[in-house]
Amino acid sequence: MGLCLKSSSWNVSAVAMPKQIFSAEEFKKILEKATECRIVRRGDKVKLKLRTPKMIYVLVTSKKEADTLLKDVKVEVKEIG
Repeated sequence: MGLCLKSSSWNVSAVAMPKQIFSAEEFKKILEKATECRIVRRGDKVKLKLRTPKMIYVLVTSKKEADTLLKDVKVEVKEIG
């Protein structure tokens, strides 16, 4: 017996997975539309998460590159654990 969803009120965009981006140029382009930037530091890697009205974008980078990219961020920045 499978799962049956009878409610049609689900917003598909609200449950979409974050999209990973792979370049600093792409990050800067998306930054223009972003409303928030979250930073997750794990060891020698840093995840920069940009929230736009439609999607969350994630860039995994080094500490040094993250620091240079964060100088251009003009939206709210939140440091996550």
